[in-house]
Amino acid sequence: EKQQKLTTRSVKGIFFGCKMLDDGDIAIVGSNNGQIFAEKFNLAEGKSITTCSIASEFLSPEVNRAILYTRPDQPHALYLSLYSYVRRKEYSGVFKINWQAKSIIGTTIQLNKDYGELIRDQNPRAEPLKKSVDNLKPVILTSYGDKTVLLSEVYETIASGNDSRMTVKYYYKQMVLSVYDSLMRNTGNTIFDKWYVSFISSGTTIGYQRSGENLHLFYNITTGSGLSAEYLVIDLGKMTAVKREIIPQTGLEYDSHIEGGAIRWLDGAALVPYYITSKKSRTKKWVTRYQKVAI
Repeated sequence: EKQQKLTTRSVKGIFFGCKMLDDGDIAIVGSNNGQIFAEKFNLAEGKSITTCSIASEFLSPEVNRAILYTRPDQPHALYLSLYSYVRRKEYSGVFKINWQAKSIIGTTIQLNKDYGELIRDQNPRAEPLKKSVDNLKPVILTSYGDKTVLLSEVYETIASGNDSRMTVKYYYKQMVLSVYDSLMRNTGNTIFDKWYVSFISSGTTIGYQRSGENLHLFYNITTGSGLSAEYLVIDLGKMTAVKREIIPQTGLEYDSHIEGGAIRWLDGAALVPYYITSKKSRTKKWVTRYQKVAI
């Protein structure tokens, strides 16, 4: 097995992530000295091919979410979604890294009251965001046509109790689908309701796949009767839900939740993993069972 050493500026900065590219090269993205930078390496030789950067005042060591995305139809581009917390303020940014032009363009939005009001004005028939917009965290970055699409989620963790007995609850509330044009300008935001509360971090991921103009999503929700898995299909051209249904549990006689990030996608179907535990079990032993769902 051959190991290749890569020397990059991220060694002395903040590492956002790395991504294998379609041409076999590898990209490393991070920040250093107030700049977002991206570096492309020839993996076989371990040599830097291209670097590009953009200055940003919205960077700090407390950056806690970064998503990298490549498009099959744009081999010379890499997309970045970034959430950062700077001086008690939250920011969300979406950027396009162009290897040929050696440039980075993007938009950074402060997650404040003004942005919350903009989302509300764009969704007059939807429920207002159930919590401050500064809890809006990016979870999925994808594309449709010449547009870049970011799905974010209102999420927060609340701890109660004391050092000897601490209880943590995870709240996943609404989702916001944001669209960016070819110049990475935010052109619209659509709210999709969701409500999920859990005492464990398992089951919090969203499974997704884009097929043509549709974005398929699987995730857990909390309902009046307990825990359920929901299947949502969004038409990215119209930014509307074209299908939304609770997945019927077939042959599952236990308390169960799905793990969306572990879904196996098939042609015309999804294998959805349920993590289950017997109500009668004293050990609470978890078992995984798959259920096939047509999409």
